[in-house]
Amino acid sequence: MGEKTYILGFETAGDQFSLALLYFENEKYDTLFSYHEMAYRGHAERLLPVLEEALKEANITKNQLSLIVTGKGPGSFTGVRVGLSAARGLGDSLKIPVAALPVSEVILKSVQEQAEAKRYTAWLTAHGEDVYVQTLEEGALSEIRCMKRAEAIDELQGGQVLCGDGMLEHRSSVPESVVCTSLSYPPAGRYVNAEKLTRYGHEAFLRGEGQDLSPLYVRALSYQTIAEREALKK
Repeated sequence: MGEKTYILGFETAGDQFSLALLYFENEKYDTLFSYHEMAYRGHAERLLPVLEEALKEANITKNQLSLIVTGKGPGSFTGVRVGLSAARGLGDSLKIPVAALPVSEVILKSVQEQAEAKRYTAWLTAHGEDVYVQTLEEGALSEIRCMKRAEAIDELQGGQVLCGDGMLEHRSSVPESVVCTSLSYPPAGRYVNAEKLTRYGHEAFLRGEGQDLSPLYVRALSYQTIAEREALKK
C-alpha cells in the first residue's frame, strides 16, 4: 500500500445500509465520506450509487482504493451475500485485497471505546425470540451463538454492558443491573457504524487477519456454537 491508503467499507447484513470511505496516513484515520440509512431491503441497488457519491465527494477514483472492507454476518441471508459478493467483485476488478469482519465484533469493539466495563455483550436480532449473542471480556471474543432470548438473559451479569439492535427490541426483559447502551442510530451501540467497520477491517488486515470471506450465518435453528456444529458434522 502507498503512503496514503484509501479504504472503502460497507455493511449490508442487517436492517441498515452503511458505507464509509477513509484514508490512512501517518498512523491516522480520516473520514472522507460516511452514509447511514435504515434499509430492510434493496442494499444491492443502493451500493453502487452511494459508492459513486463517496468517490465524487472525496475527489478520487476507484483505482485509488487500496482495501475493501465489509461485514460477514450474522444477519439476513441475502444481506450477508450482497455485501460479500460486492466486496469480492470490487476487489477482483480493482486487484486489491478484501477484509471481512463479524458485525457483532465491530459493535462490541465500538462500544468498548465509549463505555468502560469488564464485560460487553452484543445481542443482534435473529428471528422471533432468537438473538445472536457474542461477548467481549478482557480483550477476548467469544464464539457467536444463536440463543433463545430467555437463555441469553440468564447468561447476563450485573454491571456488564449490553448492546446491539436485539438489546433494544428486548430491553424490557433485561435485568436492571445490566447497563444497556442508549446510543441512538447510527452510532455503534445499536447498529454497525461503517467508519468503525472500515477502520477495524484495515487494522485487522495489517495484522494479517480478516481475510476469511466465508459468510457467517449462525443459523437460528441451533443454539450451539459454530465449533460445536462443525464437530457434529465429522
